[in-house]
Amino acid sequence: MDEQTYADPAVAALIGKRYLPVSIDADADPALASRYGDWGWPATIVLAADGSEIVKRRGFIPAAQMASLLQAIIDDPTPGPSARTAATPAAGGGLALSESQRARFKKTYVDAYDVTFGGWGSGQKFIDAATLDYTLDLVSQERDREAERRARQTLDANLALIDPVWGGVFQYAATPDWNSPHYEKLISFQADDLRLYAEAYARWHDPRYLQAAQAVRRYMVTSSRLRPARSMSVRMRTCRSACRDMITTR
Repeated sequence: MDEQTYADPAVAALIGKRYLPVSIDADADPALASRYGDWGWPATIVLAADGSEIVKRRGFIPAAQMASLLQAIIDDPTPGPSARTAATPAAGGGLALSESQRARFKKTYVDAYDVTFGGWGSGQKFIDAATLDYTLDLVSQERDREAERRARQTLDANLALIDPVWGGVFQYAATPDWNSPHYEKLISFQADDLRLYAEAYARWHDPRYLQAAQAVRRYMVTSSRLRPARSMSVRMRTCRSACRDMITTR
């Protein structure tokens, strides 16, 4: 985003006129990482002068779209849906879902699946651990063959995000076909992919899943052995691509 979005003259002019830009390293501030972790990296958060949130956006934002967003906030700084406080859920009568709730959940799960490329959703692609866990439960508990097909298609597609040189898994693919990796590696993604590929190999004995698990493990072990000075150097060199972008209105 530094090279394409924030270098754009229209975006730079809007920010310089009405905003105070702040870039924060997600790894350097655990509290903020926890607060905005659901929005992925990079995450763009626009705050009002009093610190209240106006809008939160996930992932790469093209220059034209960013300029439009910034101008819209200037015209009307009312917090958008992404920044509104969620309503407090009413207390339920129990933890179990009703049959109708289960049916609605299952329909949402099925409808969101990308039958062409695998994975859930039509934008950025990555393995959503909770969704794949649910899918694997369907395979083991209900012998659901369609769930098995979804799980294996997604695991196969995600192999494109395994770094063939250093190991580890990239954060996500920017396009639905999984062929445009976002070159950043988060430890939570490494943990999920290591576990899921290990479980997949134990279930289906596909050597590609074993190789993926080993590649992720190799990256995690190698990264943990970096000396502190070198680790900081590596972090500083990669900060521009690994940082969140936070913007505060003037």
